[in-house]
Amino acid sequence: MPCGLKWIALGVAIFGVAGSPASGQVVGRVVHVGFPTSYGDSVRTGGWAPVIVDLSLRGADHFNGYLRVAQRDKDGDLPYDQVKVLLQADSSPQRRYVLYCVVGPAADSGGLIRIEVLNEDGEAVRVASEGDPSLSDALMPAQMPERLQDDSRLILSLSNGAVGKIAFLEGEDQKDKFDGLIRVAHLRPEDLPDRWVGLDAVDGIVWDGATATDLTGNQIEALSTWVRHGGKLLIAAAKTTDTLMQEERLAALLPVKVTSVANQKTLTQLTAKLFNAGPGAFEGYKQPIPTALCEAKQGASVLVLEDDGDAVLAARHFFGRGVVTFVGAELSDLMQETGLSPIEFFKRTLQLRQLRSGVDTPPNVAPLFPYLEQTTGFRRSTGLYLLAALLFSIVYVGVSTFGSWAFLRSRSWTRHAWSAFAVVAGGAAVLSLVAVQAMRGVGQSLQQLTIVDAQVGQSEAMATAYFGLKTAIHSFPDVWMPADYTAEEKPGSSACCLKPLPSGNQSRSASDGYTDPSRYRMVPASAALESVPVRATLKQFEGRWFGQLRQTVDAKIIVEPNTDDSIQRSMMVIAEGSSVTNNLGVALRDCILVQPLQDPCQAGLVNIGPRSSKDAIVQVLIHPVGTIEAGETIDLAGRVWSSPSGLGRLSIEEMLDRRLGQNQVNWGKKFVTNNPFGGAGKEVADFNLADYQDALLMMTMLSELDPRNLPQSFSPGGCDISRRHCRQLDVSDMITKERFMLIGFADDQGPVTLCTRTGSAAYKPLLPDQPHTMYRFVIPVSGHGGADSEGQNRTTRARANKL
Repeated sequence: MPCGLKWIALGVAIFGVAGSPASGQVVGRVVHVGFPTSYGDSVRTGGWAPVIVDLSLRGADHFNGYLRVAQRDKDGDLPYDQVKVLLQADSSPQRRYVLYCVVGPAADSGGLIRIEVLNEDGEAVRVASEGDPSLSDALMPAQMPERLQDDSRLILSLSNGAVGKIAFLEGEDQKDKFDGLIRVAHLRPEDLPDRWVGLDAVDGIVWDGATATDLTGNQIEALSTWVRHGGKLLIAAAKTTDTLMQEERLAALLPVKVTSVANQKTLTQLTAKLFNAGPGAFEGYKQPIPTALCEAKQGASVLVLEDDGDAVLAARHFFGRGVVTFVGAELSDLMQETGLSPIEFFKRTLQLRQLRSGVDTPPNVAPLFPYLEQTTGFRRSTGLYLLAALLFSIVYVGVSTFGSWAFLRSRSWTRHAWSAFAVVAGGAAVLSLVAVQAMRGVGQSLQQLTIVDAQVGQSEAMATAYFGLKTAIHSFPDVWMPADYTAEEKPGSSACCLKPLPSGNQSRSASDGYTDPSRYRMVPASAALESVPVRATLKQFEGRWFGQLRQTVDAKIIVEPNTDDSIQRSMMVIAEGSSVTNNLGVALRDCILVQPLQDPCQAGLVNIGPRSSKDAIVQVLIHPVGTIEAGETIDLAGRVWSSPSGLGRLSIEEMLDRRLGQNQVNWGKKFVTNNPFGGAGKEVADFNLADYQDALLMMTMLSELDPRNLPQSFSPGGCDISRRHCRQLDVSDMITKERFMLIGFADDQGPVTLCTRTGSAAYKPLLPDQPHTMYRFVIPVSGHGGADSEGQNRTTRARANKL
């Protein structure tokens, strides 16, 4: 062999050995996609899901490459997440990798979960599945994950032992007891996702025997951020509470401060309030149970006090948009006796609601998401384009026929008619191209809808934002949603997330998208998307934001017992001295005040039956407040109790029109087809709301909707409203007798900003053309029912006993 060829062969051999497992195989196993339940893996369409994969290598020294998972977006493109893969020789154990994907619908051919292995050059390599020697192009789960129903609840049991008695919630006899199907998943603490987006599909987490050392710092941060974004967390611990108190982030989550741990045999108050055990129904435990004795933090609701003392055994408080409940004993200890109902316990501690409709016929379900989606769809621009195209066609037909013919005939040039028509057609083609480019504009255009949740007087806030991004040319920008673009230069670790907007319509197949789909990368940890293909049309995204408001709203609400015999005597009324000051720097319009006269979930300690707009007892009132200008301070009591007729104080008839059920009829009737009572009810005075505003108001307290209030001629059970793709907007449980809510709308972008860049340029904020923002401010109540000061456990004992 010539010398040159020998060197070439040697180089090829060396390159082949170093670059890939030339004679080896990557062996993989999909551990689970989403969360493992007794029905298989469960995921939620349109939501984030963790993808857990184990990889090993055989027949080679090493393999360097990537692991990638993708799902189709609304346009048929493939947003993907990928992680670096480093595998060593056969003797090394399996390595576990975690990816995150946005789940597509089951009917979508792109909805199959396929995990690809790539080499260092980004080329796909064939892999073997564990236990199967054959090679394939991708790894796939053993079975298709279950897509959870729109209104289902996914509860995650987190413990080092078995799933426990929370599994009773999935029993056949429980399917018709709650307002949604319940699925129970179980994970060991070490398997908890280390990014909060991995918990996106989960509604509640039960952490039994909680020990801080079982979780990494990233897992603790993920758990905390998930709660802030609306999760419900139940922590049960006694012997390990010292580890919780020593971990600063977990201690901040707890509604209590643990003072000591004692063994107790009789827990009469706890079993009565959390297990609904009546007098004499449960005499006590056979062996003493380790119990944490605590003090409630300021603003926490005390659920249970010890039998003969002031120590707190169970409490809850709001943390961001979520709720944390602490029980000072391990569930395995509390539920060791068969005389106690675990169903009653979890119904109270997780605030599970019972079925909202007593009608046997399943109600029809109407979606709300399309009405939110269309606010970022450039519908007005599309209408103008169509109108311009129609007018252009009319003018073109007139000029090319009657105009050119009249011109030619006046000069006796009719024999040149075809030539004239060709010239006119050419000119029209050039003019149409110029017009199209002029109407599309230059650069990027953005439409944005934002829903902001905060507490008055505080800067910390959470938000959900929907974006529609349009470009004039086919481009591939990077897109990023920072917590504060003025202080951040590039994407980094973030409590925010950004994902492609899921479709609110019927599932589409692959053929409905682009025939040549593009891939673009998601960076879940940084709320960024890289090289997003925008084909001179539109891309839509959803963001979940956590950050600080630069300006906020201040408010004070004082309530006192009602003294007016014409109105319900038992209710508390808003008293003089109540006020709202708008410091946002923008006017709040179409404002309402939500006043619960009874806790929607009664702190989770009682069953809540169906609601009816015809109930004689008022549960929740919706007061019209009108517009609050920027910088204005209003007399809240004056606005709330003045009659819309201008004839003095609100009458009983006018007050009854403010019931939540009646307002839900007004807000929801446009979303219900064939409604024989479409005109029922009185509109809120001076309100002429857009579709997206009605949809957002419906979603805000959707858990309080009785489907029978939205009747349909073909559905005796009425019409229910789907939480599909926007379930995080339901904040029913945040509103209590001690926490009212002010809701208003503004024509600004709120605190959320979308930034873009092309290539390696610096990120720049993109100002929306048509911003809409809904602000929802929680207002703590002063006076009767106000929050107790820290340590006043004797007062909280009386309140807890009333519960």
